[in-house]
Amino acid sequence: MGCATMMRGPMQVVSVESWPAGARVRVQPGAKTAETPALVTMWRKSEHMVVVDHEGYQPASIVLVPKRSLCFWRNLVWIHPVVFITGFIVDISTGSCFNLEPDRVSVTLVPVASARH
Repeated sequence: MGCATMMRGPMQVVSVESWPAGARVRVQPGAKTAETPALVTMWRKSEHMVVVDHEGYQPASIVLVPKRSLCFWRNLVWIHPVVFITGFIVDISTGSCFNLEPDRVSVTLVPVASARH
């Protein structure tokens, strides 16, 4: 098992906040939903789209992208070459050596202009 897999695991908790609070949060891929403020658990190795919407406001979306973490480079430098290959493969395959960026989502929703006749 790789160092990052043992220390961090393949999932990351991301904070999602909005103004106004109480907005619906949808995470894709998958069908996770929550209400702001929220802590949402996501796979580190996948790209995610977070959509935040609230009645009377325009929806906002942000893409979270996996980026190599310090754990990725630590595998290359600190681990003995014989053990390196196994740990590196495990950490890459589980996604544990990545961080989702941004690691925090905070949006200010814009009110929908009311229609005037």
